[in-house]
Amino acid sequence: MELPQHVEPVAPPPPTRPVERLTLPPLPKPPERPARAPKPVRTAADMAREPKRVVAPMRLAVVTVAGGTEPKGKPRREMVLDPSAPAGQCRILGCRRPTKGRGLCASCYSTARRGERTDLMLGRDVTRKPRGQVLEVRDRFVAFIAERPGVRIAEVEAHMGLSECSAKKHMRVLVDAGRVVSHDGRLALPGVELDRTPVEERQQQILALIGDGWRSTAELAEATGLNLSTLRHALDRLTGAGVLRCVARARLAMWTKADNDSAPPVQLDAILLRIQALLAKKPLPLKSIAGRLGLPVAAVRMAAETTRGASLIERNRAGWRLRVRA
Repeated sequence: MELPQHVEPVAPPPPTRPVERLTLPPLPKPPERPARAPKPVRTAADMAREPKRVVAPMRLAVVTVAGGTEPKGKPRREMVLDPSAPAGQCRILGCRRPTKGRGLCASCYSTARRGERTDLMLGRDVTRKPRGQVLEVRDRFVAFIAERPGVRIAEVEAHMGLSECSAKKHMRVLVDAGRVVSHDGRLALPGVELDRTPVEERQQQILALIGDGWRSTAELAEATGLNLSTLRHALDRLTGAGVLRCVARARLAMWTKADNDSAPPVQLDAILLRIQALLAKKPLPLKSIAGRLGLPVAAVRMAAETTRGASLIERNRAGWRLRVRA
């Protein structure tokens, strides 16, 4: 495309009109404030010479009633004993709150203490047994231990009718005096050898349950009735002595005797039966099932993923539940 050779000049635009600036008069200055006079310094002598301010006592508003005038508001109630107050209720007349200490409720007790009204409180029942009765109880304590060496403090409490605090106090005094010896909580006279400790009894019970086969920790806890910490302590002692050995299958601890060379079975059928009995009540999530059965999550998942488990258990977002057969 060719451009024309001659271009007419374009006149420049007219100059713009200058903008006039808006000028405002200066703002008036605020009036100057007079300087404050310095405060006089008051000394202790000046304050002592000044007259004391008298505060009038507070008066209750007066209300006009049919028979005259009476002050508005409740006056402070005088604390008077109520001889007919039932046991376990505050002894102050008009107060029906339960007692907190020395026959009074918490509010009346604090008010009586502030007003030094100890005459309203019951006396402290501090009765001590004579020395002869205390020595007689301790002699019976020692005689019972001599008849049944290896007895525990709970059995002594039940036999002698003592409280837990009293029985433990007598035991501490007798142990310090050398009349009784404590073997891991079992009491005996000095020089008496106990046949077996409870730990050995538990160990024998665990070995009898295991026999020549394999048992899981949950099965042993259910059969012995022990909590997991006590059972684990006994199993660790047997493992450290070389009597038992532990093999983990599906993150499930399986226990057997050390001389048993067979492979541990994965008892998925038994786990599946326990899951089925638990889900018969209501659907539950995986972690809740594992926690209630005392099993690892991997063992519960492995039992549910078997062919039989997949046919019995249905899994969704809400949790696991049993399949409804048509």
